[in-house]
Amino acid sequence: ADTTHLPLTDRLEYLADTGHRWSLQTPPPADAGWRPLAAHAGGGNFGHVKHAVWFRLTIDSALDRPTDWRWVVDHPLLTSIELAVSGADGQPPRVQVAGVAAMARGDAPRQRAAALPLQAPARGSVQVLMRVGSEGVLRVPVHLYSEAAWADHDRWLHTVLGAYFGLIAGLLAYNGVLWLRLRDASYGHYVGFGLGIAVYQLGSTGLGAVHAWPGAMAHSTLIMAVASAWFAAFGLLFTDRFLRLRDTAPRLSRWLRASALACLATLLLTFLPAGDFIRWVLLPLAVWGVGLVVVAGVLGCWRRVPAAPIFLLGWSGLMVAGLMRAVMAQGWVSADSLPYHALLIATAAEMVLLSFALADRIRLERRARTAAEINGAAEQAARQVAQEALDERTRFVAAVMHDLQQPLYALSLATQSLERHPAAASLEAPLAQMNSAIGSAGRLLSSMTMMVRLDRASVTPDIVAFSMQDLIERLDALFAPLARQRGLQWRANPTLARVQSDPDLLERMLSNLIANAIRYTEQGGVLVTCRSRQAGLLVQVWDTGPGLDGDDVDGLFEEHVRGPGAQPGD
Repeated sequence: ADTTHLPLTDRLEYLADTGHRWSLQTPPPADAGWRPLAAHAGGGNFGHVKHAVWFRLTIDSALDRPTDWRWVVDHPLLTSIELAVSGADGQPPRVQVAGVAAMARGDAPRQRAAALPLQAPARGSVQVLMRVGSEGVLRVPVHLYSEAAWADHDRWLHTVLGAYFGLIAGLLAYNGVLWLRLRDASYGHYVGFGLGIAVYQLGSTGLGAVHAWPGAMAHSTLIMAVASAWFAAFGLLFTDRFLRLRDTAPRLSRWLRASALACLATLLLTFLPAGDFIRWVLLPLAVWGVGLVVVAGVLGCWRRVPAAPIFLLGWSGLMVAGLMRAVMAQGWVSADSLPYHALLIATAAEMVLLSFALADRIRLERRARTAAEINGAAEQAARQVAQEALDERTRFVAAVMHDLQQPLYALSLATQSLERHPAAASLEAPLAQMNSAIGSAGRLLSSMTMMVRLDRASVTPDIVAFSMQDLIERLDALFAPLARQRGLQWRANPTLARVQSDPDLLERMLSNLIANAIRYTEQGGVLVTCRSRQAGLLVQVWDTGPGLDGDDVDGLFEEHVRGPGAQPGD
């Protein structure tokens, strides 16, 4: 046919050489059991084999001139490819070799995919006999290209692969710099699994054996296995770190980290002569890891973790592509270009999406941090305004009380003058009321002064040594008349103890306790005692009032809180 590209995979006939009975010098006979490859499930995928498989095909040319073609086997990991082309002229077949082993020996040029020259005669036919050996998945996609078409296709494919690896390198460099600057482990794990993807794809596309590790091209399958385990481990660690699972789902986080350690442990198996055992370990481990990542992604979306939907989208595409590759490897679908290159496309999309997810998470976290800083600044400003208002009120109250002290002091002097007047005997009752009112006003003014000092946080205890008996006597003189007026018994036990404290603050505290006891005691009495203890002095105010229940004790020191025994208006 007058064309430039012919897919030939399904037109081949195949024959498995389980005992290595034949060679190119003594090829399999026509009655050896050849079968059409199109009838084989999977279009030529024979699974993991270590023996050779033969393929043959007769090509008929209807062109009026001899033409040069390229017999392309686009699977860079085949161990050996031997091609024998014989024409109708009776000449000995032309034998060519390719594959990883031939390139390692120097018997074949280093190239990404085997592209062997083939010449078709004018209006004639050629028979192509090919023997392929592989230590992995035996996938044999065969295409026939004209020289010009192959040059264009190869140039286009190298351009696409160059763009792919350039994109991966750029993303790794960008996120690597962010990792060094931000010290965020998510970026480090991203770089880790990105390197694993890059190494795996270098081996899968054949560029690794040609450019990255030419001296170890025979070990490309081993390098890809190591890269796969590395990628899986860092992918699980990235999932754990990116979705903050240690804080939100600690049990799932532990499973992810344990699975990552298991993936790293399989790296040791890849260096051992474990054979198919490694595949039996990696496959269930991969399925388990995929399930954990899906569960983590769904959980992150449900809990509205920043950028979790982008994370789930990126990993979902990779999982679908990996499933397509696995299905293709098992021979359930044909190995055409779409499923084969789906993993390449999905890894590029995943790297881009996860890089966007990292950037989006940083953006959202910065926005939240900025909002928190703004709210904090607003709260600080509000507290400052409230503090200024409180300080202004305190200064006003302090000034008023300072001014009130002068007329109160003058009134006290006037009362004392009246008490010395000759007519004071007839004014005894009014003078007593005046002294009582002046005393009450003085105590009230003293309490207000103390409250102002507490509001302004300017109370500094003045610790001195003094006799408690003096304080007890002042409290007795102040509260004994009030207790008798309410019909209560009153007793303040004398003491010889001396104490180191602030006398004014201690008197204020005891006065508040005694006044409260007298106010809420209807029958019985109030007792004030001082008892020496090893750690100090125990001062107690006893009363026979209603007291407080156990549930009411917690609010004892809150303002305006009264127990159930308080009467309305108290």
